[in-house]
Amino acid sequence: MDQVLESALISEVDYNDGLPNEYQTWTYDAAGNRATDSVQGSGWSYDNLNRILTSPGYVYEHDILGNRTWRNRQVSTGGVKYEWDELNRATSIVGTVSGARYEYRADGMRTDKVEGFNLSWEWTDKTHTSGYYDEIQGQNLPTSRYYYDGQMMVEDDYTVEGQYEPVVTVMRYGIGARGIDFMDKRVDDGPETKGYPIYDGHGNMIATLAQAQSSPYYSLADLRSYDVWGSVRSGSTTGDPKQRYCANLGHVQDDESGLIYMRARYYEPWCGRFVSEDSLKAGFNWYIYAQSNPIRFVDVSGQEPLPEDVQGWFEWILKKYGDYTDGMSDPRIKILAAGASACTSLTSIAARVDTASNIMTAAGLTSTWIATSMPWLGALLLSLGAVGRIAAGGMRIAAALLALATILAVLTTDVE
Repeated sequence: MDQVLESALISEVDYNDGLPNEYQTWTYDAAGNRATDSVQGSGWSYDNLNRILTSPGYVYEHDILGNRTWRNRQVSTGGVKYEWDELNRATSIVGTVSGARYEYRADGMRTDKVEGFNLSWEWTDKTHTSGYYDEIQGQNLPTSRYYYDGQMMVEDDYTVEGQYEPVVTVMRYGIGARGIDFMDKRVDDGPETKGYPIYDGHGNMIATLAQAQSSPYYSLADLRSYDVWGSVRSGSTTGDPKQRYCANLGHVQDDESGLIYMRARYYEPWCGRFVSEDSLKAGFNWYIYAQSNPIRFVDVSGQEPLPEDVQGWFEWILKKYGDYTDGMSDPRIKILAAGASACTSLTSIAARVDTASNIMTAAGLTSTWIATSMPWLGALLLSLGAVGRIAAGGMRIAAALLALATILAVLTTDVE
């Protein structure tokens, strides 16, 4: 796949895969909003707050806080209604064909989803759209529940009405250095089936690998390919696994809406935008995904795009945090200290670990340099490595990197 950048915005791509729309181009307005799309067409417009007003085939409405409330209000023309709580979390997204309502825990992570209704229903509140596992027994719509280790999902279950009693499908995820390392699926009391995700270089799940009892002793399933924005180019657009685009980050796509749940917000891949504004107000445009450059950036939390390559990390660190380290003599220490501030500003432990690792690479930090320039830090890292033996494998390194970032953040404050 080849790509060309203009002013850091992706302008064209050649997928070179022989599928329809193999070559695609985009242009943007001064705020980074999509102006033309060679596949979707023209007709994109926005207000002065970068809220989308129209796109090919759709008209949008928003509330005063910037949350999308309607896409095509008329039900007969593919309308979708969006509802929000006081914390700007989507409580329901319902279209003419399908929809769901959502519940969250205190840190904003989604815990429940009830689906199986549409805009022909008069109400979308819990009383009229009850799922399993609540106090309302008169109605039980298909229900999903989500369980996390920190903010990374480690299990979900899906309950739907069966012939005689509810059928429960449980998915368990083994989390490793790249996100999900394996998946266990069990339906009711049946046998477990295990699959191993295969990722592309961007972290998209392009297939699952399972063991077979005869030659070639493995089988491939769930084959998919994606465009640069996350829409599925080949393969099924619904069904398990729900982790598809940026699956290694734990992002989940909802079949009923096509939106990708990215923790803090919901992302619409076909137009490259979030359906609500960024609560952190990061950057100059609070709706566009990955600064309109999804090749170079990803969004771990739905709140701020982070670079994927070392050069991008270097530029991002110095641009965002470099002013905290003025006056420090060794440029490598300056990068590390600035990066430490970046680490401590992130709420996700996984994001901190990834950030610290990229900082180490960008700074050219080696064990030899630590031993000669900062011997006391080397000794401290050895101690941290010993403590880290309670974790398995590479997590000891991750723990040391995270601790290093925290230490350097303190050092930066002391130097200033």
